[in-house]
Amino acid sequence: MNQKLKIRGVQLDLARQKEDHNTVFSFIDLAAKHQFNMLVLYLEGRIKTKSFSCLSDSEAYTMEEIRKIVEYATAKNLETVPVVSVLGHGEWFLDQAEFSSLAEIDAEGSGRLSERRMMFCPSNPGTFEFLSRYVQEVADLFPGRYFHFGFDEFWELGWCSRCQVAGKNKKRGQLFMDYLKRFYAFCRDELQKEMMIWD
Repeated sequence: MNQKLKIRGVQLDLARQKEDHNTVFSFIDLAAKHQFNMLVLYLEGRIKTKSFSCLSDSEAYTMEEIRKIVEYATAKNLETVPVVSVLGHGEWFLDQAEFSSLAEIDAEGSGRLSERRMMFCPSNPGTFEFLSRYVQEVADLFPGRYFHFGFDEFWELGWCSRCQVAGKNKKRGQLFMDYLKRFYAFCRDELQKEMMIWD
């Protein structure tokens, strides 16, 4: 491992499969052994919080379980960064009836590439209202400098009626940038962290 690199990060995907603590701790041990200094936890909606409590314990981590993971990583000199996708990859949230109205694809519709609700509608005021609450709850569990917001694979952007109305005055790229800038300001001003997104 090149010690000259300021950030030497490795990712563990917990969104596709919830791993038990022994597996996560073993992964942290391996990362520390190979001189990584950042653990990126790809989570999507895998953490149960007050604002998102509908998943079972077998599907999601409790806040206390996450605290233990972060503490263990910190003891091994790894800064832990959560990834909560706030545009695409929203299915953990949007598959729940309570949050399905926040999707870019409505219940009876289909999108460009899928009929599954996987993307949040950036034009729905409820989207930012919910996600900012959830992200704050998750951020409180991670004392590090960074929060990762995803922002990849948003195939259906501009598809729903709200976005099409908004799109009469804005191009799809502007819809994206306005939404991104809103989370950037939230990350900087409210979370007091640096924003990460996928390139």
